[in-house]
Amino acid sequence: MIFDSDTTFGDILHAVHNIASASEARQFLEDYSAFLESKGCGSKEKCSSIARANIGWCFGEGLSQERIDFWNEAVGAEHPYFGTKKPTMEEAFEMGVAAGRKAKEEHDKA
Repeated sequence: MIFDSDTTFGDILHAVHNIASASEARQFLEDYSAFLESKGCGSKEKCSSIARANIGWCFGEGLSQERIDFWNEAVGAEHPYFGTKKPTMEEAFEMGVAAGRKAKEEHDKA
């Protein structure tokens, strides 16, 4: 995949759904991290962490547990809330409620 100013999250999602080999996944992570770094996201390590989280975010967009396991094993990607397991709808809802409560508490402290 070529990353440029027209790259969308949909492009990332499409790649995450379709990349088939671990070597392609590692190359994708390397290229995506370099792209984020070129956009000023910070250090190489921080950009790689952001790229892994964004790949992980795709897990909640219809990826099977098999695909989640593939990406986790290939590049260490995890969903920011769900981790490496596909939750039930009820579990996802409860995680969302908990995240919302935490965000509100942090906001109220500020």
